[in-house]
Amino acid sequence: MNDGSPGVLFGPFSLTARLAVGGTSEVYLAKPMGVPGLPDVVVVKRLLPHLMKELDGQSMFEREAKLHQAVKSDNVVRVFMTGVIEEEPYLVMEHVDGVDAYRLFRRLRQSKFALPPSVAVYLVDNLLAALGALHGAARRDGTPLTIVHRDVSPSNIYLSIHGDVKLGDFGIAVGDSLTSMSGGFKRLVGKLGYLAPEQVGGETSDHRADLFSAAVVLCEALFGEPLFSGNTQLTMLLAIRDCKVPQLTEKADMLPKGLGAILERALARDPKQRYSSADEVRVLLAPFVGDRAAAKRLLGDLVLKAKTSAHST
Repeated sequence: MNDGSPGVLFGPFSLTARLAVGGTSEVYLAKPMGVPGLPDVVVVKRLLPHLMKELDGQSMFEREAKLHQAVKSDNVVRVFMTGVIEEEPYLVMEHVDGVDAYRLFRRLRQSKFALPPSVAVYLVDNLLAALGALHGAARRDGTPLTIVHRDVSPSNIYLSIHGDVKLGDFGIAVGDSLTSMSGGFKRLVGKLGYLAPEQVGGETSDHRADLFSAAVVLCEALFGEPLFSGNTQLTMLLAIRDCKVPQLTEKADMLPKGLGAILERALARDPKQRYSSADEVRVLLAPFVGDRAAAKRLLGDLVLKAKTSAHST
C-alpha cells in the first residue's frame, strides 16, 4: 500500500495535502502527472487503511462515481475517474478552490458576522439547483434513477472563491436504478443535525428528506447557528423527530418578510406538507436573492477570507 502522507506519489498522482478525513475515507489535494484530460489540480479520495480488508472500496467508489456522473449540473462536484493502484481503490474528483460551508459558517460565527440574507438564499438556491438535477436524473431511455443524497449538510457543500456552490460526496446516496437499494430508506445515515424527522424516526423517506436538510442549512446560514442542537445526541434526536424549530418565531425579525413562511413549510414535520420539488422552492426563494451577481461576488469574498484564515492558523 502506498504511503498516504502528503508529498508522496500515489500512482500518477502527487499528493500535496490531506484535506479531510471521514468515516470511511480520506481526501487529498493532488497533482496528476501524465494523465490526459485532467485539470492541473484534483482531489483524490482513498479508503482509510484500516478499512481496506473490511470494505469493497473499488465497488464503493465505482458506485459513487456512477451516481455523480449521472447528474448533469454545474452545481455538482465532477468525478473524473476511478481505479485501483497497487490493490488500493481511489476516486478522482474536481477540486473546488475555497472552503466548504461548514468552515465558512464556523468562521462567520467566530467573527460574529451574519451572512446577508441575499447571500444565504443565493447559496441554498444553488444547492437546490444541484438537488433538482440529482432528484430528476434519468437514464437515456427516460427511466428515473430516483437518487436521494441523504447527507445534505454544510461539510458536503463546497464553495469557491469565485462564489460557486457545488454539492459533493455521494458516498451514502441511493438510487433505485444504480444500486441494489430501492424504495424508501430507513437506516439512520448522514449527519445528525441535518436529518429529516422521518429519518431519525425510522420512517420511510424519499427526496423530500434532502429538501428538509437544505432548509436546515438555509436556517443556519440565516441565523448564524445550527437549527438543531442539544447537550446530548438524544436531545437532538428528539428535537428533530418532533420538528421543534422555535427559532423561526424567536428570530423572525432577522428574516425578510415572507421568507419565514417558506421555511415553515419547508420544515414541516410531515413530508406530504412540504414542497414537492427543489424547483418549487427555488421559484419561491428567487425574490430574496436580488442581484445574483452581487450575491455571488460577496460569497466569493467571504470564502476567500475563510480560506485565508484557515491557512494562517
